[in-house]
Amino acid sequence: MHRGALALVALLAAATGGGCVSVSGLSVMSRSTALERQANAELPQQTGELGQAALSPGPEAIPREQLATSGEAPGLGVASKLVAEAETDADRVDALLVGGCVGESSDGTLQTTPSRCALDVDPDAVAQLVGRENVHRRQVWRYLEARAPKTDPGRVREQWRSAHLQQVVCGGLVEGPEGKWAPKSCASPDEAAQAEAVE
Repeated sequence: MHRGALALVALLAAATGGGCVSVSGLSVMSRSTALERQANAELPQQTGELGQAALSPGPEAIPREQLATSGEAPGLGVASKLVAEAETDADRVDALLVGGCVGESSDGTLQTTPSRCALDVDPDAVAQLVGRENVHRRQVWRYLEARAPKTDPGRVREQWRSAHLQQVVCGGLVEGPEGKWAPKSCASPDEAAQAEAVE
C-alpha cells in the first residue's frame, strides 16, 4: 500500500507536468550576529578601515570653490579669526586674579577664592584651570630644584615666587605675608612715595 501511494503521487506529478521542483532564487541568511562575525574575522575589510578612520581624525577637505562661494575672505578666514580671538590659560588666570576668583597664595600656588569672586564663573572650570596651572608650577619648581640641587627647595620656590609676582597683572589678588589677600599695586616708586606723603 505504501508503494501504491508512492506510485500514485508520481503519476499525478507527471500528469501535472511538474516532476521537478525549481526555485527561481535561493537566499541563505546567516543568523550570526555582527559580533559573532567579527569574532570569526568575517567582517569586510572596509569595516576595519572605517574604524581606523574614526581613530585618525583629520581636517575635512573643503574645495576652494566652496570656500569662495561661502563669502569668507581668502586665506584662513574663520580659523584665523578663532585662533586670534582664543583666550589662553594665562589670559583666563589674569582675568580671574583681577576678578578675585583666584589668588596668588604665599606658597606660590594659585588658590581659588570663591568668597571674593566678583565674576560669574563656573566653579568646576576655575578649579580645573587652577589645577592645571599648579601642575605646571610644580614642574617648574622640580626643574629648578634639579638645576640647583644644593639649594633648599623652599628657597627655590620663594625665589621663583618673588620673580613671578613681578609679572602678576595689576589688581590681581595676592596673599600677603600675614595671610591677608589684597590686590597687587602697580604704582611706580615715585607714585607710591607721593601716595604715602598724601596720607
